[in-house]
Amino acid sequence: MVPVLLIAAAVAFAGLLTTGAPVAEAKFKQPGCAKFAKQKKKAKGKAKKRRAKSKLKQCKANRKVYNQVKDSRFVGAREDGEPVDIILCANGKFVDDYGSAFEQVYRKGWRITDARVKGKNFTAAYEALIDKSPVGNTDQIQIATRAGSLAKKKGKWQSGTESFGVPENLGDVTRTGARKECRKL
Repeated sequence: MVPVLLIAAAVAFAGLLTTGAPVAEAKFKQPGCAKFAKQKKKAKGKAKKRRAKSKLKQCKANRKVYNQVKDSRFVGAREDGEPVDIILCANGKFVDDYGSAFEQVYRKGWRITDARVKGKNFTAAYEALIDKSPVGNTDQIQIATRAGSLAKKKGKWQSGTESFGVPENLGDVTRTGARKECRKL
């Protein structure tokens, strides 16, 4: 009877160890807006309602841009002359310099943030998760991201850097579909 209980305890303990995802495997993804709609509906007081409405509006703008840029490749140059060659896959993969010797594939997810949409035009920042790791023996987590910006103005696509959600150094890029490349990665 004792060996059976020891085996059961060992299996249960092993199950506990495997169910918790390590911090480094956590992923970025584009959030849905349902939770913000729920917050808006449940908000009490003018200030809370205004904040919830603002969060919902931002989420919808981010989602709108995400749907336009997912499974796309952007190739060109920023305003400062730096080359741009990125792929944003709907499956969460982000690729820098596809097909070159400097190719980097980030598999931990990416998302659109700080989108500003006016009609068919927009500006937005994107960020791809490179690494997420604990800092020493503390509860703090260090996050490493690859960030930049995308814009669509008068039907032309642009890419650049971003600083605190504000696009900078926007240069012209060409957008092409990248579903085939995303499936290969």
